[in-house]
Amino acid sequence: MSLPIVVFIDDEENILSAINRLCRKEIFQSFFTSNPDQVIEWVQTKEVAVVVSDQRMPDMDGTLLLEKVRSISPNTIRIILTGYADLQSAVEAINKCGVWRFMNKPWNENEFKFNIQQAIAQYNLVEENIKLNSLIKQQNDQLKEMNQSLEDKVKERTSVILQLNQQLKSSLLETIKLLGQLTEMHSPLIGNHSKRVAVLSREIGKAMELNSNELFELEIAAILHDIGKIGLPQTIMKKNESQMSKQEREIYLSHIIRGEVLISKITGLGNVVKIIRHHHEYYNGQGFPDKLRESNIPLASQIISVADLYDNALNDKSLFQVSSSDKSLQYISNFSGTRLSPQIIKVLVQCIKDIKGEVFNQVESEINLEDLAENMVISRNIVSTAGVMLVKKDSKMTKTLLEQLKQVSHKISVVDNIYIYRNPKG
Repeated sequence: MSLPIVVFIDDEENILSAINRLCRKEIFQSFFTSNPDQVIEWVQTKEVAVVVSDQRMPDMDGTLLLEKVRSISPNTIRIILTGYADLQSAVEAINKCGVWRFMNKPWNENEFKFNIQQAIAQYNLVEENIKLNSLIKQQNDQLKEMNQSLEDKVKERTSVILQLNQQLKSSLLETIKLLGQLTEMHSPLIGNHSKRVAVLSREIGKAMELNSNELFELEIAAILHDIGKIGLPQTIMKKNESQMSKQEREIYLSHIIRGEVLISKITGLGNVVKIIRHHHEYYNGQGFPDKLRESNIPLASQIISVADLYDNALNDKSLFQVSSSDKSLQYISNFSGTRLSPQIIKVLVQCIKDIKGEVFNQVESEINLEDLAENMVISRNIVSTAGVMLVKKDSKMTKTLLEQLKQVSHKISVVDNIYIYRNPKG
């Protein structure tokens, strides 16, 4: 049996060389090129399992190339390699070329290889599903012709198909999660918050006995509930709502409609769009954007509202050293019957008790450079945008080190997302 073929295209030779070194010992055949026409030729003449394409290339952008690949070989798994968190391009890539995943530049080597192996596994799964469907059709035709009762065998084959289709449904969730990755590329703080809200929302939904499809839609909506914040001015995103002017708050609240519009461009997510639109409605009807109240608010939207406020209370960057699960539950109980559903708050309390709510506490907190202060301990290296390390992980910020870092920041660009330990040792 021949090894699966993975094609890599990038207009930068050094990127292709780096990928070649990385994949040299992997169990697949690697093809490298900077020519889009060469990719098209390979897809036409070979069984290509995966195409990994740079997004921004001079001759043809990645979206257009992968659209052509899709038209020739629909089952080939398509991945975009990019250094830009461009949401409009992402939605276009999903709609036009069915991109399976985005990978960042620069990449984590283990994650890069893992994603390629997962893509190959997904290709094999789809191919196997097609073969099995064809086999079942053939067998069913034979059964009709023979007019024999082989009901048990048909049920057995159908069960296999249902299992494969469930795996493909899980693959759809992975596609949705890649949109969540774009949010994380734009702001790791928002991205990590969305992932925690999705986990907690699902736990609440299970406790409220939502069916599997309702849980599926709830999790997708929770992952994407803040996706409209991509592109909002950083000057606004760095403020708490209480610090915003009236105009800034209007711009901030527009993220709800932005998210609704963006997700509505993806077919088959009508209920998810509705859930996202209403996750800022208040139980007493004083919320946004439609002032719905009580049972008129979709249940999934109400669940996300509770999980969202709990996580914000638990992981607020200004309170991260003193917040706890008990204090956060006490805080959101103040909104019972006004902003939040009393019933869902009760379910949340039980869920947090059952799953030990501190698991939703971040080990670290993300802050901006201007919020960095003495005695804070760095949990990840502080680097310039060019990748130069400025402050090493586990360093304790002193007055001198803080002044030096701020002086350097006037000369070179420093990555704005700085991570510090919530409860540093010693």
